[in-house]
Amino acid sequence: GGNGRNTGTAGGSGGSGIVIVRYAGFTQWFTGGTVTCLGNWVVHTFTSSGTLAPAAPTQLIPLPPNTAIFYSSGTWVAPTGSTQVEYLVVAGGGGGGYSAGNGGGASGGGGAGGFLTATGLSVTAGTSYTVTVGAGGGGGWNSGNTDGRAQNGGNSVFNGITATGGGAGSSSGTLTGATGGSGGGGNGGNSTAGGA
Repeated sequence: GGNGRNTGTAGGSGGSGIVIVRYAGFTQWFTGGTVTCLGNWVVHTFTSSGTLAPAAPTQLIPLPPNTAIFYSSGTWVAPTGSTQVEYLVVAGGGGGGYSAGNGGGASGGGGAGGFLTATGLSVTAGTSYTVTVGAGGGGGWNSGNTDGRAQNGGNSVFNGITATGGGAGSSSGTLTGATGGSGGGGNGGNSTAGGA
């Protein structure tokens, strides 16, 4: 804050505020502010008004050699000389449930997508492998007298390895969350269970 005065002169102006937003990893998912990578965090620092806006992912730190990341489905070709790979496969998260509000009942959040990781998965050099990246599940909705249940997240698949999508959260009129990689949340307003 600014300094005060008691001699008839004006007080000092207050200092400007600052907003800092950070998220884990080395991939930048947004634009806005001054972007830095500190430790295992991507940091956006705002010293003046601005906008944090979604953007195409940008890798801030170079990946290790022979590392591939898929943000959408595609094909990976095993490089020359490769016989085994290490993998991390993450499925899409489940959609959150619809809440009627005004005493109409609560809703549950969608479950996290399942993930699988290991080393030593056999591959054949020069062979193309299909990569499927599971999409996030749609949220629950209401249109007039019609309620739509939230959807499970999509499965992610690589070379026979399948991570299961997260379970959909329960909506006001749905008693339980759906099963999935991580089950969807139950309808808290009715004290019901989440999915398995």
